[in-house]
Amino acid sequence: NKHSNYDQKHPPRSLPCRSQTSKDTLFDSPPVTTASPLPSPSSHSLPSSFPFSSSLLLSLSLIVFFVRFGDGCSFLITNKLLPSQGTQEFDRINFYLQKRGPDLTNRIFHRNFTFVHNLLSMTGAGFTPQPFVSEDGSVVALFNGEIYNFRDFGDFHSDGECLIPLYKKFKRNFVRHLYGEYSVVLFDFKKQIVVYSPDIFGIKPLWVATGGGYLGISSFESALKRAGHTKLEEADPNTIITRRILPPYEVLSRQTLHEFDTRQYKTSYDDWRQAFLEAVRIRIRDAKYRVLVPLSSGHDSGVIALAMKEIRKPFTTMTIVGREDPVILDERFKILKDYSISQVVDFGSDRGDPVITRETKYVNTYVEPYECDLYTSTGCRRDYPGTTTKGRVIDKHYVMLEDGAALGLAAIARQAKQNGTLVILSGCGGDEIMTDYGIGGVEVTRSLVHRFADFVTRNPGSSCLKGVWPKNLTKIFPWTNFFRGTQRAYLRKEEHVAGSFGLEARYPFLDEKVVQEYLWLAPELKNSAYKAPLSAWFQEAGFPYKDKKVGFRLYEKGGVLTFFDSLFSGWTKSTSVF
Repeated sequence: NKHSNYDQKHPPRSLPCRSQTSKDTLFDSPPVTTASPLPSPSSHSLPSSFPFSSSLLLSLSLIVFFVRFGDGCSFLITNKLLPSQGTQEFDRINFYLQKRGPDLTNRIFHRNFTFVHNLLSMTGAGFTPQPFVSEDGSVVALFNGEIYNFRDFGDFHSDGECLIPLYKKFKRNFVRHLYGEYSVVLFDFKKQIVVYSPDIFGIKPLWVATGGGYLGISSFESALKRAGHTKLEEADPNTIITRRILPPYEVLSRQTLHEFDTRQYKTSYDDWRQAFLEAVRIRIRDAKYRVLVPLSSGHDSGVIALAMKEIRKPFTTMTIVGREDPVILDERFKILKDYSISQVVDFGSDRGDPVITRETKYVNTYVEPYECDLYTSTGCRRDYPGTTTKGRVIDKHYVMLEDGAALGLAAIARQAKQNGTLVILSGCGGDEIMTDYGIGGVEVTRSLVHRFADFVTRNPGSSCLKGVWPKNLTKIFPWTNFFRGTQRAYLRKEEHVAGSFGLEARYPFLDEKVVQEYLWLAPELKNSAYKAPLSAWFQEAGFPYKDKKVGFRLYEKGGVLTFFDSLFSGWTKSTSVF
């Protein structure tokens, strides 16, 4: 029971934290950081001269708030000897990690392992340093992300404090009681094991290295490589791994974190809508400052803004001008004006534009790289996490640094950071769960040229559903993009780019209850319209929307395409940001 009460009398202690600037400085009360208030734009509407041809509109569903959930962070755990903190070599290892947690770097040596934790304070009310250590020193835990139900387990100051008490009560199954977006690592030195798990969809990155007689675990691949680790692998989503902490570090068990019910029987959108409202509400539960929701004319960001309006939570919209519908946007701004402040951000349209040049340089210099193979949907085979990819046909090779949406996200993140933003509420995952990037049997993320080539070569493309839900899900669930494929690739873009600015992302479309309610909808309802629950909500609320998929595109002046194809472009170079 993820919401059971747990009487915790002895919360785990944290070891003294060390200053990032001085490894010998110990302190009990870490410094306090605060964020500047958001500026007040002059207008809720689009400018009178809407710059279609000269600018690009990228709308990002961002929500900014300060909470008492776990602070944003990154970590590195290794039994290799690390350089001293403050040295150039240590800074090189910690380079990308530290940007994800710029407020405090805490490093301890315990039982032959070095634990490095970088923290981003989300509350402005002091730090909760990690790792967490049991009273007898036998159990050590770290995590990255947010645990939304931590208050159900006791009177804890921070969500991470519930991890060790839960482990003592539920053993290896403790992760199954967590509700949130996280990656968790827990060492039990008495049993000589480590238990680690990303959340259901693997939102927060987690890497493991077991080569050369050493064990390393980190938020980022680069830290392990730069520390000299080999035999690296990314932790599978929705999987709890228990591994020995002695060579050869064999896996003792693999457990499924969460099982979805694939029955399709509900004939109303009401339960899905309530689940989505609650998913948004819990992610802004302790908000102390105005929320930011950059806005498009499409579905995902639109329904987030609509949910914020119904929750009656003040927020700010941010929009980059480009291929969106200016009439729809202007109408949305007017409908939301009693609850939101609207900002329009110019991104430029030429590859030589100073903003694009700046963000290209930034992404290539300061953002953790990521790339992976994306496979075809041949046979719409069930693709559980951990399933071998041997024999699979590679459809595309995704390289995050070549994804133009990463540039748009960097521009938004830069402006958001200047506004005092710390958290992004992203629409990522909505396409993978609701349509698998298809409409009416057509994979919309492939250009007409790609579709013709697919027909000639009999390539089924990367989408299994293609926007059409079958009567029986058991034969295809989970499809490739549900847990892996584009789901993982685009989550890494969100996490790596936003994290490089010290921002944290939240994903209401990947809330387990929201996903389950969508799966439970009868196929007739899901097939009745594009993203049917959202379309029905818009129509009922009189909220304007564009009834098709429009992702981020980067144009040169005069309409010449650079990184992207035309309207239905290939997603190796075209990805919607939210």
